[in-house]
Amino acid sequence: MFSPDGSKCAFRYRDNGIWYVNVGDEVFGGYDWVQTPRFSDDSESFGFIYKKDGLTYLNINGKIFGGYQHFAFRFVETHRVVMVYEHEGDIYIDEL
Repeated sequence: MFSPDGSKCAFRYRDNGIWYVNVGDEVFGGYDWVQTPRFSDDSESFGFIYKKDGLTYLNINGKIFGGYQHFAFRFVETHRVVMVYEHEGDIYIDEL
């Protein structure tokens, strides 16, 4: 996947059953599963959700949030991120 301005590339791949994400020249992983990474509209931020040891995490620009049972996120406006997650049976909505 390319950033909206075409300056960056991000992709996920699997090696020996372990998932990784490459964003630019930086590799993140190994994970049990990973969602296709996304870029913000201004191409400055990236994010992806991954699973490790039965829990779900969110990586935004290399900063980790989680582990929770479920996780979703969306870039809104320029650098804002809205995340929805389940923790101990309750649903939370937070903004970064």
